[in-house]
Amino acid sequence: MVNAGPSAGFELREVQAVPEDLTDDLSPARLVGMKRFFLRAFLDGELAGIRTSLLVARDPGGRLLAAFTLSRMRVDLDCIAGPGIQAAASAARRLLPGFMQLELLMCGLPASMADHEAVFAPDISSDAADDLRRAAVERSMEIVRDERLAACVWKEFDATARAPWAASLEGCGFDWYASVPVSVQPVGWDSPASYEASLRSSYRRQLGANLERARAHGLEMEIDVDFAPYAGEFHPLYMQVLERSSTRLETLSPAFFRGLAGDGRVRFIRAVLDGRTAGGAICYVEAPDLLVFLYVGMDHSVQREVDLYFNLLKGIVDLAARHRVREIRWGQTSPDAKGRMGARLVPLWFAMRFRSPMVQSIVRLLRPALFPERSQIERRVFK
Repeated sequence: MVNAGPSAGFELREVQAVPEDLTDDLSPARLVGMKRFFLRAFLDGELAGIRTSLLVARDPGGRLLAAFTLSRMRVDLDCIAGPGIQAAASAARRLLPGFMQLELLMCGLPASMADHEAVFAPDISSDAADDLRRAAVERSMEIVRDERLAACVWKEFDATARAPWAASLEGCGFDWYASVPVSVQPVGWDSPASYEASLRSSYRRQLGANLERARAHGLEMEIDVDFAPYAGEFHPLYMQVLERSSTRLETLSPAFFRGLAGDGRVRFIRAVLDGRTAGGAICYVEAPDLLVFLYVGMDHSVQREVDLYFNLLKGIVDLAARHRVREIRWGQTSPDAKGRMGARLVPLWFAMRFRSPMVQSIVRLLRPALFPERSQIERRVFK
């Protein structure tokens, strides 16, 4: 489908495959969702209930100017609300199937990547980039109207990323809502020992006790291994975590994880107990810039007794030291556990517009309950 004719200096076309000229150098290191391997894994991942495509802008000569991801999916409106709201909505859905569930267009990947999946050619002017943003936002609402979807969501934006998008989104009637914040941490250590030495005494004692308890139960940690040999056994462990998650947008498939395994920048931290994989953490490492914690899987039958989640987080700290990266992006889940490692929360927002003005007004009134702002316990982890 095409939008914006040659008079605008570009055309927008929706495509179902990753264009060959959508190369990794168009996206910053942290924007994992727009790397070719990740897009291919997502598009080819046979994800139930999600149809993902790309909205691509080209000039009259065919040169790529910008690309945006589009995902058609069904979402619970209460998916990031507090536990009380979620429990009430779940009970209501047992009586009224479909209650507070929306068929929507998400402009971005429903993959909890804490970013917005949009890239621009590096040499275009700021005015041209604004024109592209405006055309993409307008096109997204055309799709919502043409396909009679309930709403359109553009996600996720931190304060810096939100600024250049505000005029296009607000001008098209979108409202801003608080999303789940992302945990971020600068790396000021170059070895596991220097990390431990930098901790205040109370955190250092707790770390030592957790590591010793895991060792006493026979847990072994393999840091920085290839993910490919373990992609098959990781999925059931990931599902155990997902089933206990309070913010569930997507269910990723075995095919998706096999797709991730083909890129050498994807590293695996493997927790081994009695010779088997008891848990693992998938990370994307682009040294020297950053490490992005992507996904975790755990056998919950042993999670508590061996402090499995803590040991996987500590493995990420060690992996960051091994690759000498400058920053860890920890993701949007378990902020308190990551705060104990030294991370801090960065607020995120998404923009949403409903096809129905009445529903838009109702959701705007319910904003504090459905999309609460989150804070973090302030911890002095380091000396």
